[in-house]
Amino acid sequence: MQKIIKVFTRHDKRGIFLEYFNSKTGWQSINGGFMKKGSIIGNHYHKKCLTMFFVMSGSAMIFYKNINSPRSKTKKFILSKSQGCIFKPYETHAVKFLEGSSFVLLKTRKFSEKNKDIFKAPLIKKPG
Repeated sequence: MQKIIKVFTRHDKRGIFLEYFNSKTGWQSINGGFMKKGSIIGNHYHKKCLTMFFVMSGSAMIFYKNINSPRSKTKKFILSKSQGCIFKPYETHAVKFLEGSSFVLLKTRKFSEKNKDIFKAPLIKKPG
C-alpha cells in the first residue's frame, strides 16, 4: 500500500491548482461518488488491478491487509480531504466513511463480467 501526498500546488488569482498524483501507470477506469457517514465500500482484493482511492471531501478510515502473507495483520489509518492511497494487487481493502464524503477511485483495469478481478476478503462487517 502506498499513501499519496500532494505533488504540486499552484496558487494564483484564478484559485488553487492541485496535482495529487502522477504516474506512468495507465488508468482504465475512473469512478467517484458521495458516501454517507458509516458507509463501507470494498472488502475485497484484486489479483491484477492497481486501485487509487482519493478523498475529495470528508474523511474515511482505510483498512488493508496483504492476503499473501499468512501472518499479516489488518492495518488501518485515516484519510482526510485531499489525501489518498494506492492498493496493490492482493491487498484486501475496505473503506469506512467517517462522515459524508466525496471520493475518486481509479483502476488500472476496467470491470468485466467475463473477466472478473474482484475477490471477496472482508476486513470489517458492513452495517445492517
